[in-house]
Amino acid sequence: MKKFGSDLEEFKINKYLTVRLEGSTTYIYINGKRFNQCKHLILNIPTEKIPDFDEIESIDEAVEGLRRLNEDEFETSFDVLPETEFWGHCSNLQTWYENDYDTCLLHSNLSFPLLKELSSVGDPIAKRVFKDEILKRIKIGYRPVIYFLVHQGYLDLFSEEEIEVLAETLKEANIPFIQYNKDKVKVILNNTLDLRFLNVQKISDITGIDSFDSVKNLYISFDVLNSIPNILNYFKFLRVLDLGNSYLTEVPLSIFQMEHLEVLYLNNNILKELPDRFDRLKSLKTLDLENNQLQSLPPSLFNLQEIEELYLGGNLLTELSPIINNLKNLKELRLERNNIKKLPEELFQLKKLEYLYLNNINLREFPENLKPFKSLNSLVLANNKIKKIPQSISNFISLSYLDVSGNDLVRLPESLGNLRFLNYLDISRNNLKSIPRSIFKIKNLSSLCINYNDLEELPGDIDHLKKLNSLFADNNKLTKVPDSITNMTELRCIDLSHNSLFSLPSDLRGLENLTVLYLSYNKFKNVPEAVCQLKELNSLTFSNNNIRKISKEIKNLTELKELILSNNKLKELPEELGELENLLTLDLSNNSLNKLPKSFRQLDKLQYLYLDFNNYNELPQILIEMSSLLILNCNSNPIQNIPNEFSKLKSLKHISLENCNIRKFPDILTKVILLSGLYLNNNKIDSIPDSIGNLKNLSYFSLKNNKLNEINEKIGELTSLQFLDLSGNKLNQLPRTFKNLALLNNIFLNLNQFEEFPIVLTSLPNLTTIDIKRNKLKRFPKATSHSTSLLSLSLDHNKFEIFPIELCLFPNLEALSLNYNRIKEIPKEIRNLNKLTTLELNNNKILILPESLFELNYLTTLKLTGNQLNEIPSSIKELNHLTHLFIDNNKFLSFPESITKLHKLKSLDIAICGLNQIPDSLLDLRDLMGLYLMGNHLEEIPEFLLKMEKLEHLVINHNPFCENISNETIARIKKLKKKGVRFFPIFSRLFF
Repeated sequence: MKKFGSDLEEFKINKYLTVRLEGSTTYIYINGKRFNQCKHLILNIPTEKIPDFDEIESIDEAVEGLRRLNEDEFETSFDVLPETEFWGHCSNLQTWYENDYDTCLLHSNLSFPLLKELSSVGDPIAKRVFKDEILKRIKIGYRPVIYFLVHQGYLDLFSEEEIEVLAETLKEANIPFIQYNKDKVKVILNNTLDLRFLNVQKISDITGIDSFDSVKNLYISFDVLNSIPNILNYFKFLRVLDLGNSYLTEVPLSIFQMEHLEVLYLNNNILKELPDRFDRLKSLKTLDLENNQLQSLPPSLFNLQEIEELYLGGNLLTELSPIINNLKNLKELRLERNNIKKLPEELFQLKKLEYLYLNNINLREFPENLKPFKSLNSLVLANNKIKKIPQSISNFISLSYLDVSGNDLVRLPESLGNLRFLNYLDISRNNLKSIPRSIFKIKNLSSLCINYNDLEELPGDIDHLKKLNSLFADNNKLTKVPDSITNMTELRCIDLSHNSLFSLPSDLRGLENLTVLYLSYNKFKNVPEAVCQLKELNSLTFSNNNIRKISKEIKNLTELKELILSNNKLKELPEELGELENLLTLDLSNNSLNKLPKSFRQLDKLQYLYLDFNNYNELPQILIEMSSLLILNCNSNPIQNIPNEFSKLKSLKHISLENCNIRKFPDILTKVILLSGLYLNNNKIDSIPDSIGNLKNLSYFSLKNNKLNEINEKIGELTSLQFLDLSGNKLNQLPRTFKNLALLNNIFLNLNQFEEFPIVLTSLPNLTTIDIKRNKLKRFPKATSHSTSLLSLSLDHNKFEIFPIELCLFPNLEALSLNYNRIKEIPKEIRNLNKLTTLELNNNKILILPESLFELNYLTTLKLTGNQLNEIPSSIKELNHLTHLFIDNNKFLSFPESITKLHKLKSLDIAICGLNQIPDSLLDLRDLMGLYLMGNHLEEIPEFLLKMEKLEHLVINHNPFCENISNETIARIKKLKKKGVRFFPIFSRLFF
């Protein structure tokens, strides 16, 4: 047992496993790294129930048994002292260790993650028993534990040599499974089989096909469908089939033979049309076709007599067939993100329809003569171009949820007041200058969103909304609040920020349930005394006003937990603030304060304090008495001194003193032993003291933009360090003790003076990100080992003339950036980086792209701006996950047609490439949202751009047509803008 002080106790179970009591919370540490918080300890089994537990074999079964007990006989929470709970956890974990990590002695959702992590850090016992424990729990046959092991991927950890033992164990436990390629097992649980992300080449690779008959729920992917197109024929009794996210270009016809199918997911594919066979799916209740490229729907789809849920959002539909009314059992219809400008009246004849989503479909008008529609519960019409809601909307008599936000409404029909069951109404982001008073007759309304309009006042009779609990009226032009608001006793949240308010009604005592009040970005010069009447208030925000004074009556807000007063003109604070005994968060940043009231010593629950951008010359002495303080931000103050007693802040976890003109590292901070985050950016610190090694809990350490010439070797004692930023200093090497930073995840070394890459970084076992831009690196070291954890490496703005082939030895690298170097070619070994998703090689001297580059199947972003390319190989089409391609500022002789095969492309930059024309085959890029063509030789805006439905950004300036713009070009620009395409600002000035 090691005791650090009254707020920190540690119990070391073995070399790898430690339990710590930090404040009132118990944490488990593995190899010095915080792993988990202990949450559950005591099992209170009534004496008369003990025989019920005689047959249990694990804690999991005991917990489940307790859950079945009547709540009157079993209490789940108790008043236990933190020290008592800590020792209970220590005892449990010690027993677990002494029994060779027997997972039956702890709950599976703790024991297996613990055992996995212990095994990965080298605990010999854990390594020996880990997989044996998995097999043992499968043999026991307790299904909830087996479900946990399967869903958390523990069965995927078995090697090819071990897989037969796993298969045999599953057989003994009578658990159906399939085995493929002799090295993988997929268990069938709850009649469910997941075949996603498999590399199965032929059906003969799968053993256990006879188990397919028991599968009712199947999850499958493109890879399997592509290699075994007839695999669906083996599943005869499917009820749920998920083929979403599978890059399908057509629907497998075998689906239409599944007479029992009830749920079909075909979302997020590349489907352009559907077979006209849906009427064969007699049992289908749910059909998801969202996020495809469908322009129309087959007639048979409207003959699905049992369909209840139909998801069609995110397609290219321009109309909805009137025969939609054939879907007699339809309850939910989603059509959002299409281009349906007009709705058929037959849509509102679906007598069972409850939920209708029509947002973002470019809808310009809503049907006028609506007939009574009793079933509709929720209607979403947000983000369209509707200018009028018809009076007949009152015929939707059961409507409880209505969202018409983000339209072009200037008025609303009085008939809205007849929707007596309406509970939620969102009319925000329109052009409303007034609200129909009939709305205030809706007695059941509980949430009203009227924000982002042009309202200058709230009607006095708003208080008729007796059940309203949320009012969002921010971003309007309000100058006053009606006195009647005090009568709205059920209000819990009011947002009046971003208006022109300078006062409130003098009596707000009627708002007896109000807990949240937002008044930021107004014109208040003081905190109104009326606010201090709100005794149940938990959160009060007055940021960005002109407040110079806080009423002493603020002491009445005894339930206040959060007070935001940032960006005001406060020079002093009343002592009464110290009486807010429940305050957890206080933001006083961006004022003119230079001291804190003595009464702040009474804020013994305060955890988060923000004092940035004030006039503090030293950290206020009173802080020392704030025993619960966790986070202290005092950035951008002229701090000259930190009190020596600062080390008494035992609970402090994070402190930020950025941009404070500090010249010497504050040694006193190294005595705040629980500190896990220390931020000293933008100061003038030139050295780190030896005492830095005291901060054993430090996880985040930032010294960006200081004057460090070297790093103290004691930094190697910060064994909990995960994030380190040393950018913007004068460093040229790292100490050898860096090798001890086994938990380091992220390091930033850009803008230093490294001439050699620090080889010590290549061996850190948990390092995921290295940023060493803007140094003087010319080569990469031939490391003896290459980290398997490294995911991101940034080497921009260095002096590489050759692509470092050593980089191709990092097997799990996902992002690699070598912008602004002098690289002339990419090595063929680039194919080894087969998990790369982002590759940036902008502004180099690359002449040709190797074929091996196009073997990077997971690449989503490729940046080759400013090189010397004159062609793009046709094999670029193999990058079928590519979404962002930047090839601008190169020397192409003509438009590279090959890129039109990249069907997932969302952004294409081919500016300043000397192009004379753009082929209409660009239309094949149906997901393209951003197109950058500036600085080419185009004589006109291509007409086919009008057909690109998802195009949002078009940069096309500095082409010849800009010099003498024709009427035809102007017409095309106007049409594109009408479709919502945003241009380079030059066109806004010229034409609109």
